[in-house]
Amino acid sequence: MKSKFQGNKVLVGFMTIFAFCAMAEQENYELNGFSYEGPYDEAIINGAIHIMAQQCSDGGWASPHNACQSSASIYSITSPINDAVMITYENTELSVFKHSAVAAGDFNLGSTYTSNGSTAVATQTPLNLWRLTALTGDSVYRDWVKNGFYEALLAGTYGSSGNFDTADYIADARANIYKNIFTKEFSSQVLAAERYCYPGIADQFKQAILDELALLDDTAIYDIAGLAGGVLGLARVNQLVFPEIVAANQLGVNGESTLEGLAEYLVSLQQSNGSFHYTSQPGGFEHTQTTAIAILALISAQERLPHKNYLPAIGAAKDWLAGFQDEDGGFRSYPGGPYGTVTEAEAVYALAAEGVYDRIFQGQMECYVN
Repeated sequence: MKSKFQGNKVLVGFMTIFAFCAMAEQENYELNGFSYEGPYDEAIINGAIHIMAQQCSDGGWASPHNACQSSASIYSITSPINDAVMITYENTELSVFKHSAVAAGDFNLGSTYTSNGSTAVATQTPLNLWRLTALTGDSVYRDWVKNGFYEALLAGTYGSSGNFDTADYIADARANIYKNIFTKEFSSQVLAAERYCYPGIADQFKQAILDELALLDDTAIYDIAGLAGGVLGLARVNQLVFPEIVAANQLGVNGESTLEGLAEYLVSLQQSNGSFHYTSQPGGFEHTQTTAIAILALISAQERLPHKNYLPAIGAAKDWLAGFQDEDGGFRSYPGGPYGTVTEAEAVYALAAEGVYDRIFQGQMECYVN
């Protein structure tokens, strides 16, 4: 199949690192058949290369940035990073990205429960591994999630203590995730549960998103990311209407009862340069992660609300992200801020996303019908 990035046969050669951190042995990869036709193609590929340069020999990623030699790889950050590598492979069909994605998926299969009983399956892992099975045809990733996560939640035997059901998992995640980004984290869980054919669990995750929208606090940081995460999660499962949100600490969300209302409020918070700040309060600054989440939210909202036109807002936000990229392919968290591999991955994923996210693997959707 011809890649969407392919045009006239052009040889693009560069150095990248696969399965090692930056100080490990480098390998040459030549990428053939590319002309950067789209406005974000080069930014996407260079960003994915930069991300692979941080990948450790075990397939995971460490923190802080480029820390393979000093820190262990972290399961909780693997899936959002791998999402960026996977979408780059899907768009290019270049094997180097597929190899990186499979290595990351295999690393995730080694996840074990932590000693304090907190959730070992991070919030984005089920959806990421579902997509990896769809990409590779290998059911091991989807089976691992189904048997070790969903079936255990149903039985109330999840976690190191063996007594977590879905409500316990949500409560534990709520206690360990910063409150204003809880909705962002669970926007993947609600879709994944439907993909794996567990509608009852999906309903609990959806209710958790609605509950957290009511708890958004615009006096704290990341309330725009929380709003965008709510729009993304609800749009992914086609929740167009819901009980009125009573959000005492986020008056822009307070009183909303439709996906359209939330999406319109999100668009109203976009800055004139296309970015989104980390807070809805005056005095914030451009924030890479928030802008990336807002892009994904508006793409999904556009699918569900075809009478609206969020394309200008999406394009402006993508333009800002692409223009904010450093020459080495990385993305700083904010102007003058540090690198963070998860943030970089979210930027790459947002630039590569083009809609139909929840229908892209239609042949493998099984129970997901929205």
